[in-house]
Amino acid sequence: MAKDPDQLPQDLEEKEPSRLHSAASRVVRWLIFGLLIFVIGFVIIWLTYVGPRAAEINALHTQQAAAQTQVATLELALEELQAVEVERNIYDILVDVNSARYELASDRLQGAEAALATTPAKFSRLRLQLGADYSALITEMQERLQLALTGIDTGDEFAALNDLGVLENLVLRLLSSFSN
Repeated sequence: MAKDPDQLPQDLEEKEPSRLHSAASRVVRWLIFGLLIFVIGFVIIWLTYVGPRAAEINALHTQQAAAQTQVATLELALEELQAVEVERNIYDILVDVNSARYELASDRLQGAEAALATTPAKFSRLRLQLGADYSALITEMQERLQLALTGIDTGDEFAALNDLGVLENLVLRLLSSFSN
């Protein structure tokens, strides 16, 4: 049986699309396979690396927030302690002044001078603690202390007592202004 020459091209035309179709179907299968491998790899990486790291990062964020809260609490406590330290220093100066006044009232000039021996260092420390806000008042107190010490050195108990009384009032004024 002889084939009709008109049918041959038709058979070829039918085979070419089927070859193209089979080649395309192979490429699509490989693409789907490659995509499937990529998705499986992504899931494996996510489960083994990213997921646990995300949980670890969340835990670290929680720890960081707790640490920041603790830092804020400690900073507040530090500020309170610094305020208490300043008040203690002011009270120490007040004790020195009143001890010197007592010694002078008891006619013990050396005891009065000894009571005021560490007071200049306390004023220096107080100046560092309070800064420029109270600088003028601290300078005035230091000048009054010098006048009292000069009165003690010269034996002028009345002037020394008077200067110590003024110094006490200045210290009390500083204490009340600092406490408010």
